[in-house]
Amino acid sequence: MAEISYFVHSTDSSGDLHPFHHLVWTKVAYALGFVHLNQTGFDADTELAIQKAFFDKMWDMRLEDVMKTLGGQTSPDGLDFNVSGLNEGVIQNADQLRSFAQAYEAELRGSVEPGANVAMDVIGDLFRKRTGQLPPDKTTDLWQKLWKQWANLFFLARRKRPLIREQLRTLHINAALHAAFRWDKARRFTSNDLYDFEHASAALAYCRAFFAEDGLHARHLALDRLFQCHVASDIPGAIALLDAIERTDAATELATASA
Repeated sequence: MAEISYFVHSTDSSGDLHPFHHLVWTKVAYALGFVHLNQTGFDADTELAIQKAFFDKMWDMRLEDVMKTLGGQTSPDGLDFNVSGLNEGVIQNADQLRSFAQAYEAELRGSVEPGANVAMDVIGDLFRKRTGQLPPDKTTDLWQKLWKQWANLFFLARRKRPLIREQLRTLHINAALHAAFRWDKARRFTSNDLYDFEHASAALAYCRAFFAEDGLHARHLALDRLFQCHVASDIPGAIALLDAIERTDAATELATASA
């Protein structure tokens, strides 16, 4: 949802924004979110000092360090989603789908509500910072009117304006992947598919390379070309891709040094 927040802030001309590609990256220990120790039993100043030290320690950890720390621990419970409802919806709506474009539009409509909710949260924060007052309550006519405006903007702009799709690229990629899956009417969702979609949305949007399972590779819908991310679905392809990236980087460094 960071893209939505950034998009809302970009419509406000009151201040400069960092380039978004500077903001999407984090260190490996915080890839799943920022966490810190709390309710330590210490006084507030001591607890804050502990939290800062913990953050610094985690920030400097490499993936190798994380894996050594985890050791042979199994994955935590609760990582499997119940996808029976999704599959039931696929079955019920299969006869109504006439094209991929129709499936994509349906996915856009499905993402409008959470997108508008995030936009309203951001606007509420801006309102508090600028006025020192609470924003309009969700039950008011003003809030409902603004919510509908943002909902319509997210739907129509992403459907008709390529620039907006590029700005909200992970939402576009996720919707396209779900639509492609639904358009393949014989397929059924598994919980792992949802993780694959999340990984693909982030990788295709902001990474130079993405190593995917073959099925997902077949469904990427030219999104790799749209966002300049190279996709490989087997080990030889991944090795060749990494070698090409390394050679490109070396040539770039040489050209920069010679300039």
